[in-house]
Amino acid sequence: MKIECLDHVVIAVKDMDRAVEFMSKLFELEFQEVAPEMLPGFRICISQPDGKIELVSLLDAREAAQANPRMNETVDLMSRGYEGLMTIFLKVDDAAATSGEAEKLGACVASSVHMDAGQLMPFLPKFTEVLFDDRAMPVKGLALIDRK
Repeated sequence: MKIECLDHVVIAVKDMDRAVEFMSKLFELEFQEVAPEMLPGFRICISQPDGKIELVSLLDAREAAQANPRMNETVDLMSRGYEGLMTIFLKVDDAAATSGEAEKLGACVASSVHMDAGQLMPFLPKFTEVLFDDRAMPVKGLALIDRK
């Protein structure tokens, strides 16, 4: 399996409004907020039109932990005030096949999500993303995505 490119990054922030304002002014970006039900307990804003930067803040630790049990380590880290790089998404040809190979090497898939074009955001194409459980990973914050 080969990496095609770095697809996008996820950055944890405490103050979403301030982070969006800063990133928008500094890099001339626009951000769109993701519907809260997509990831309960979190607030997510994605740069558009490219979706290369995803900002995430923790709204409710209890709700986030209950709705996303495999993200408890992330919830714990963010509830203790962590800000910074959370996840790097590597674009691969086939996220499912690559995650299967990773599992053979001892990785544990935390979640796998498939979205049709426009389902998450009107400007985003169809994609499949795979997040790993960091507790079982020798490389923390790694995720896979394919856009087919």
